[in-house]
Amino acid sequence: MRSNVPDVAQRHQAQFGTDLEQHTRIICLSQRNDGILMWAHYADRHKGFVVGFRSELLRRNHPHSEFLKVHYGLQRPLVPYPYVAPPDKDQLITAVSQESLEWKYEEEWRLLINVTYLRKDQDPTNTNLYLPIPPEAIDQVIFGSRCSDPLVTRIDAALESTPGFNRVRRFKGRLDPKLFRILVEKL
Repeated sequence: MRSNVPDVAQRHQAQFGTDLEQHTRIICLSQRNDGILMWAHYADRHKGFVVGFRSELLRRNHPHSEFLKVHYGLQRPLVPYPYVAPPDKDQLITAVSQESLEWKYEEEWRLLINVTYLRKDQDPTNTNLYLPIPPEAIDQVIFGSRCSDPLVTRIDAALESTPGFNRVRRFKGRLDPKLFRILVEKL
């Protein structure tokens, strides 16, 4: 007689992902602002910018969320299958806060938030959800080493003209001429 446990396990794993996607959003953040790979991957090959947050204010402003430090390892996280026991909150948090060792250089944090706490766009055709961030939680903007002058000018103008944002510190990334790293310098 063939066991159906692997089939049940696969269905449960798929359902876990579906449930998580329907009810939760994950905002990924990094402790680092000088990672060459991250600038290449997430900031359009150094042409974009990074927003630095004051994590304590994000936490305070979103008390209904979970702020999780990502743990890195070789094994995928296990979530108990419902036929053994329903997963508790700690097990679910463990499952979404683990990542492969390959990503350790990111020093990632994840903000898990229920979709009911996110804002919808006023345009009904736009299905994106947005995390409300108070101005005081934004601490800095770091422009990539290849960020265009017009983009820097637009962002500077927006920061200066928007109440609460003129105190945001501005930095520019620069490739270190000797080492494989980004130097972050105050503007």
